[in-house]
Amino acid sequence: MPAKKNAKTHRNMNGDDRKKQILQIACRQFAEKSYDTVSVRELAAACSCSPSLIMKLYGSKENIYQALLTDLEVLCNQPIVTEIPEGPALDVIRNLYNIMDVSDSIDLLPSDYRVMLLRAISSRQSHIEEYHRIMLKQQDVERTVFLPLVERGMEEGSIKRGDPAVVAHIIVCLLYGSAYLHQGFPALKKSTFEEIEKYVF
Repeated sequence: MPAKKNAKTHRNMNGDDRKKQILQIACRQFAEKSYDTVSVRELAAACSCSPSLIMKLYGSKENIYQALLTDLEVLCNQPIVTEIPEGPALDVIRNLYNIMDVSDSIDLLPSDYRVMLLRAISSRQSHIEEYHRIMLKQQDVERTVFLPLVERGMEEGSIKRGDPAVVAHIIVCLLYGSAYLHQGFPALKKSTFEEIEKYVF
């Protein structure tokens, strides 16, 4: 019975909703199996539709990939955080470290779709340069998040006095040492929070 209900729901989808559904499922399929190994037929089966419908709505698998690239570009142009967390700078930075240590991500507002999107797009090695071009345009976590935290810490007296930009850069370098920047670029060194404190507090 549930299968019939789902089939009816799919049949009643308008073109835009169906395109979004196909894009989301394609994103998941590419992330899990890689772009090159997922066929249009396999994607159609996962979407409960025919390969001809996918071709009608997108024209090709390449166009689906380009739509995912557009989504990533939009996400990279959005602020990393809507506001910097309140509280003593040391506590906020420690909390960010703990988030990264668990999730292997610098994302302060993690999005399941964004993580899946990064994996899906970076799975296509022949287009890795285009992926890097978009990633270089993303918001700068050092300037937008850690520089204000360093300035707050210096005012509080919990961070050593000095050039805030330099201190922020040191913190970010050490923090990135305990996270994966994105798939395919593992950290070379895992920094403990005590090592970060030793340098800047």
